[in-house]
Amino acid sequence: MFYHIRLLCRHHLCFSIACFALLTATCIAVDDAAGIDPETLQAAEQGHADAQYNLGVAYNFGNGVIKDYETSYMHLLLAAAPGNQQAAEFGDKIELKLTPEAISRAQKAASAMLEAIKARQNAE
Repeated sequence: MFYHIRLLCRHHLCFSIACFALLTATCIAVDDAAGIDPETLQAAEQGHADAQYNLGVAYNFGNGVIKDYETSYMHLLLAAAPGNQQAAEFGDKIELKLTPEAISRAQKAASAMLEAIKARQNAE
């Protein structure tokens, strides 16, 4: 577990420990995020919908990361939250590939990440 936290911090995706607990399966996929542009990771951490959308697409197709539909769906939920219609439509397609349990985990992870992003923004 500490290995995953260290990697998350290296990629500027330092979320709270509570978020980490919700994201155990997702964090494993983030280990392979070395193939993602660091600026995209940083922008996603800051809550930029376009960066979240790009990560969702990357995880869906396995571009620079291990293909992971659950992680893709989580990022697309985050991108859709501020009104990105393209992310919402793509997320609907990914949702069809997931079990109800995976959907629930992704929704909880997205909610925790959104709260972590808001907390970080409020702290600045």
